[in-house]
Amino acid sequence: MNLSAYISKLEKLESKAEVVLMNTIFEEAPIANREQLAKGVKSDENQISFPSGRTTYSPSYKKQKARKGLQNKYVDLKYSGDFYKSIEVKKRSESKFELVSGDTLWTGKLRPIFGKEVLGLNQEATLQVEREIEKDLTALMIKELL
Repeated sequence: MNLSAYISKLEKLESKAEVVLMNTIFEEAPIANREQLAKGVKSDENQISFPSGRTTYSPSYKKQKARKGLQNKYVDLKYSGDFYKSIEVKKRSESKFELVSGDTLWTGKLRPIFGKEVLGLNQEATLQVEREIEKDLTALMIKELL
């Protein structure tokens, strides 16, 4: 391949890379947030806790979760799975993204009790998304330039 062909490929690569970047963010950030929540952690690195500071469920709710085969040692905000499934990315500006949920349980009950930091990525989850972005962009570059 000659130099002008490589230059042409490089010029097209930027827009393709942007598409890959966006797709990866929209796919991977909600997954990373769900995995973070499953560990009972919020974006500010704190454990998910009730306003009182308690990081465990009540004894009766622990029993309910145990009957469903769910973990019940710490607050993870998972019972039916609807809230977790509803987590998605919304683009706010050219370079700003936000994790959101349209689940009425989130807007009506969970957010006021547990805080907006539930939706967001802590450092570990951010690194997880960044690794996926790097992997996807590398695959794109290999495919396009070789």
